[in-house]
Amino acid sequence: MINYLIIGAEVLAAIVLVIIAIYSWIYFSQVEKIEKQFGLHLPAFVKKSLAVLAVLPMAVSLVVIVAVFIELAS
Repeated sequence: MINYLIIGAEVLAAIVLVIIAIYSWIYFSQVEKIEKQFGLHLPAFVKKSLAVLAVLPMAVSLVVIVAVFIELAS
């Protein structure tokens, strides 16, 4: 019984991280619109770091999902 609760919590955490990743991607995609609107120019490394920050929760959630499947298989 407790194993199912742990697996459920892991899956829930993965779903939350996917939602955060989608929100981050939408939020950080607006940076280019703001640059054009106000005439700003962010350095390339800042844009790349924002892209990494947007993808990081998705990568973590994939690791959690893989860990859940490995745990279920064993």
